[in-house]
Amino acid sequence: MKAPLPSRLLTAGLLLMTCAACANSRVEPTPVLARSLPPIPSYVAPVKAPEPTVGADPKVFAGQALVALDKANGRLVSTRAWYEGVAQDYAAATGGLRR
Repeated sequence: MKAPLPSRLLTAGLLLMTCAACANSRVEPTPVLARSLPPIPSYVAPVKAPEPTVGADPKVFAGQALVALDKANGRLVSTRAWYEGVAQDYAAATGGLRR
């Protein structure tokens, strides 16, 4: 059984008003916020060579110091490069996501 004509017209009118309201409403895009990380920490700086102690074998001390410095500075250089990459990605407009 069909609904009476006034009821169908009322339903159609309400549907059109609902659609018209959605069509006229503008959704403003949210502005992109500027994001940045703090500067690179000061401890991510190259390490200076230690001073030799009295009575230490100079050749052994020099060898150990050079190896330790190379390892430490290598890690610090890598950490610095990684941090700068993270900061650039984080500040990107895509929200830090690589696509």
